[in-house]
Amino acid sequence: MQMTEWYIESRHGVVNACKFGKHYERYLKPEIYEQFLTIYVSADWESNWRRMYATIDLFRKIARSNSNTSYNRRLSSNIPSSHRSF
Repeated sequence: MQMTEWYIESRHGVVNACKFGKHYERYLKPEIYEQFLTIYVSADWESNWRRMYATIDLFRKIARSNSNTSYNRRLSSNIPSSHRSF
């Protein structure tokens, strides 16, 4: 959530996106907001793994485009970016 808030502020200045991203839809590009919605967990174990990887992918996308952060691409390359069967 913090990276998402930094991303929003880097593009819109200081805004009130409310708790838990209530107003993220107002400030995120539609494709990023849609990806953000996929990270919420459910009761299904397999679904939660997919959502965890979706969270990693979203974090990468936002971190790379956020000029206010230093993003370690080498470290990131060691983290899987897609769901595997367990």
